[in-house]
Amino acid sequence: MLFRSILTQKPQGNHLDIQAYAASRNTSSATLSFSHQKRSTGIQAFLHQYSSGGYDLDPTTFGKTVDPYQITSANFKWVQDVSAKSQLTFSFRLNQQNQQNRYQIQSQATPEIVSGKSTEQDATAFFQWRYQLPGAAKLYIRSFINTYENNAYVNLEKTGARFDELNFKQQLIKQEAQLQIPKVLFGQMVAGAGFMVDAVTATRYQGNPSLNTWYAFAQQEWKIPAYHVTVIAGARIDERQDFRAKLSPRLAIAWKPDD
Repeated sequence: MLFRSILTQKPQGNHLDIQAYAASRNTSSATLSFSHQKRSTGIQAFLHQYSSGGYDLDPTTFGKTVDPYQITSANFKWVQDVSAKSQLTFSFRLNQQNQQNRYQIQSQATPEIVSGKSTEQDATAFFQWRYQLPGAAKLYIRSFINTYENNAYVNLEKTGARFDELNFKQQLIKQEAQLQIPKVLFGQMVAGAGFMVDAVTATRYQGNPSLNTWYAFAQQEWKIPAYHVTVIAGARIDERQDFRAKLSPRLAIAWKPDD
């Protein structure tokens, strides 16, 4: 299976690649990869689909060993240099799996056949604005949204009545501002603040529970090259709707042996 990480790689040059194949056990795959770089704009895209019509390894038992399924993965990234000091980045990732289900159950001592479908989807969107401040300091404004869904059902084939159903959806939204100062207090500092919203909707929960969290953090790092030592001191404060603000200090010393 071909995989390309475009969430961390910056688009480079012009590239187009298309691949497709069919294999045993009723499986097939197709891949499209594209990248474009021109002056201050970079675009990268990736699409992959893997599917199977299902297959049966034991004809003596009911149903297929593997039911039909389809897996789709898609990535997209756009990088725009607005100016010598400002850059915008947007990326999107999608993973989705569709599964056909058909199996036999025992209902009141009578065999019954149920069939249905399950869909699992994970989607993430990321946006970042980076601005170069005086003194080599950098300001980052980031937005992150993730949505995960899992929906499944099976019906009795004889009557069409719903036998079982599951619905689950979780959404995480995160907004953060971060400041990086490379030369301050004889070291480098990172500080920031943000908030998160985590919401869930599911058949097993009553209502739609959600959690809102506010946080702020600061960290100072000092390097002592003569002794191969790095000292890190920092603190983070979190406040959620169901508990008071909590301060978490941090102190770490890292030593790297001489190579």
